[in-house]
Amino acid sequence: MYVSQQENECKGVVLDETGETVIGASVLVKGTSNGTITDLDGNFVIQNVKKGDVIVVSYVGYKNVETVWDGTNLRILLKSNAEELDEVVVVGYGVQKKVNLTGAVSSVKGEAFETRPVVDATQGLQGMVPGLNVSNGNSGRPGATGTLSLRGQGNLSGNASPYVLVDGVEMSLSDINPNDIESISVLKDAAACSIYGARAAYGVILVTTKKGQEGKMRANYQGTVGWSTPTVLPDMVNSLDFVKFWNDGVTNAGAGGRAYSAEKIAQLEQYMRDPSSLNPWAELQPGQSLNAAFENSELGLGNTDYFDLHYKNFSFKQSHNLSFSGGNKKAQYYVSAGYYNEDGILRYADMDYTRYTVNANITSELTKWMKLKFNTKYMHSDNRTPFNQGTVNGVSLDGGLSEGFYHSLARFRPTVSPVDPNGHFTELSLIPYLQSGTYTDTQNDRFNFTTGLEFQPVKNWFIFFDYTYK
Repeated sequence: MYVSQQENECKGVVLDETGETVIGASVLVKGTSNGTITDLDGNFVIQNVKKGDVIVVSYVGYKNVETVWDGTNLRILLKSNAEELDEVVVVGYGVQKKVNLTGAVSSVKGEAFETRPVVDATQGLQGMVPGLNVSNGNSGRPGATGTLSLRGQGNLSGNASPYVLVDGVEMSLSDINPNDIESISVLKDAAACSIYGARAAYGVILVTTKKGQEGKMRANYQGTVGWSTPTVLPDMVNSLDFVKFWNDGVTNAGAGGRAYSAEKIAQLEQYMRDPSSLNPWAELQPGQSLNAAFENSELGLGNTDYFDLHYKNFSFKQSHNLSFSGGNKKAQYYVSAGYYNEDGILRYADMDYTRYTVNANITSELTKWMKLKFNTKYMHSDNRTPFNQGTVNGVSLDGGLSEGFYHSLARFRPTVSPVDPNGHFTELSLIPYLQSGTYTDTQNDRFNFTTGLEFQPVKNWFIFFDYTYK
């Protein structure tokens, strides 16, 4: 049976809520790539459409419309998607709907952190806010937090960080349990200086924590378990390849006395086939210092990849959070406790980071025009590492090793065994220093207490009196 071209044409017009035609709206046969866009008069024509096909019309700022084509001309009415525009964001002293915003503001809801097993909210913001740069030069170390940059490099000191306020109080994002966050607003432009002054020159980050809601008590537990793993480690050559490259370098440099002999190369080949067939310390003389004789020399036998020796395949991290909230019309409460622990990635180093947090937020309505507020936050962290962290306030932080440890791993010769004749790790392996019992143990305690009154003498006129102790 022949079907004319016109019987396969779906025609129509797309209008908005005011009756004006919509130019450039997308019109598509659902489940196919057959579609078009509306012209200057809001009209569209799609070829090869069958009765019963579903037509999908979409346009930025409007809700999608789906309709079944019955063979007649279509008249599609689009409704604005007002849900996002009605969202309320914190913009300073108060809140404002997105539709009324004139400054550059981004908002992040607290739910965004629930599926991210991160150390703190600083890491959680990575990739969440356009224009906000999160960098972490200490990535991989337990408890390492990031630095924030919102408006570029603003000074020569390199400390142009945004001004962070948590419930109106200046705090560090690393001191906040991500699970206690209700929302975060990021004020990006210079308009924030009209409220916060010079401290807002590099942007402002406003954090609002969760509060209790009227109703029965609700208990919530959230736990996450995760692993950290090195993304890319250097792929080191084995001992046999190393000595060949070394000998080529010695030849090119004209330093023939530092080359590995043919006999030593043969021994390395045998050692790599069967380590138990040769004594790796046969050249060690009685009373001779192992370090002095074998460090950076052609002596010894081994096949050691120091990155593989020192780095674990993964390190464990866990987070547990418990909260209670509820109340009646007169008073509401939210109380939470959190625990976070992260192990280090080095195999033989006792290094980890632990954090405990407690948060309480209570609101009581004393009269119809006056409320009493109480908020307290406590954080205790413990960061343990075998590395020397320098000095703080003139006090030396005594770790067994400097950060030069990482520099050295790629520079040790693989041709020396990491285990000495007595079956212990050698000093050349640096493992005894990691296990020396000398640690830098940094403990921090942060306590914030805020109480205040909120008055509303007339509708929508609020007066706040707050006192904060840190």
